[in-house]
Amino acid sequence: MDYLNFITEWLASYSSILIGIGGLSILILMFSIIGLGWFISQIPEDYFIHEKRQAKNWDQYSPETRVMMIIVKNVIGIVMLISGLFASDSPWARHTYNDHWHIAN
Repeated sequence: MDYLNFITEWLASYSSILIGIGGLSILILMFSIIGLGWFISQIPEDYFIHEKRQAKNWDQYSPETRVMMIIVKNVIGIVMLISGLFASDSPWARHTYNDHWHIAN
């Protein structure tokens, strides 16, 4: 029951912040839905019809530059993926969460 009282007190003390975050989340959701509709409307009608599409400005770069751009793009993607996995399930994240809520393992 001590945990229930702690959670209830915490929610009561931060209620205005939680309401603001909730409102902001709803606002971001609405803008995302509207933005997605606008983005889809910008796609050309024949975008999915071509058998082989080519990037419009891809030819302006030398072959070496294209290879480097692809390598850099993929390295950034791999770093972001590993960072996300680390942040979502690392001992540091669990340690901080457990210390904040005073939960024993």
